[in-house]
This record gives sequence, C-alpha cells and structure tokens, in this order.
Amino acid sequence: MSESRPQPEKNRVPSGELDLGSWQKKLSNFASNPASKQARLPVITERASANLAADLEKVANLASLKVEWHQFLDHLARKAHNIMATHLQSCELVSCSSAGRLEIACCRKFSYEELLQERATLQQEISEFYALPLQVTMLYDAEKDACTKEKSVFTLFQELSQNNEVIRFLITEFGSELVY
Repeated sequence: MSESRPQPEKNRVPSGELDLGSWQKKLSNFASNPASKQARLPVITERASANLAADLEKVANLASLKVEWHQFLDHLARKAHNIMATHLQSCELVSCSSAGRLEIACCRKFSYEELLQERATLQQEISEFYALPLQVTMLYDAEKDACTKEKSVFTLFQELSQNNEVIRFLITEFGSELVY
C-alpha cells in the first residue's frame, strides 16, 4: 500500500518566497487599465506646472537677478564669451515676469544688434547660470543711447560758448574758433 502524503497546492508558495506570478498579474492589470492612467496624468501635469510657476515666482524676481548680474557677466567672461559680456555691461535688466520672461534693455544700438544675433546662446547661458527656464527678450533704449553718447569736441565747444562767460567773451572780442 502506498502512503498518502499531503500534496502541496500548486498555487501556494512556500513561506519566505515571493509569488512573482501574482505580482505580474497585478502589474499587467494596472498597465492595461486606461482609466487609472487618465485619472493620474492630468493631476501630475497640473502639479508640475503649478510647482514650476511657484518656483519661478519665488526665485525669478528682478531684484534677485540683478544681485547676481555682475557674477553672471564674470561667468560669461570665464566661458570665453568676452564680447557678449562686454556688450551686456552696457545693458540692464528691465523686468522679469512670473512666466520667466526676462527683458534686457541695451543703451547702445551696436550692442543691441550684436546681442540679438547671439540671443540663443545668451538665453542658454542665463538659464544655466540662474538654473531657471528664462526666456530672454532684448530691447533697445534709444533715449538712454542719446544720453550716453560721447560729445564731440565741437559739441563741447558750442555748449561752453553758450554757458561759459569767459569763452563767450573770447569769441566776441577775438573771434575765437575751435581749430583742430
């Protein structure tokens, strides 16, 4: 006669071992269920965009960017962007929106034109340095350009002849002219 031994169940896993078959079944059910995917994706996307906007509002304000502006210019010079750094020295940060749009105003037309050509590189360097996804917009400030232009010798002499009594006297009495 044969002894009857209890046969272990085929679905039962001995203690201490993982039942990988049940994990695989659960994972495949989760992956094939489109309702669970659709419910979770918009929440993640909304959170990410809200977090990004909140991070930009916290960090990307004009005052904090201006504090580190000269350090950024030094950073550019060290990375062999000396010409760009020189052009940016005649520029100033005008505004920074919460959406990450950074406006830079140039008071020299030549610098403005040169920086416009290098805008992609400038945007990449600014984003890397400040560790923020900033969009750079270049502006030309013609009023400041007119104020910062160096006056020629003739213009200075004309102003002196109008404002300084000694120069006015020399011109009227001796017919002085500026000769170079």
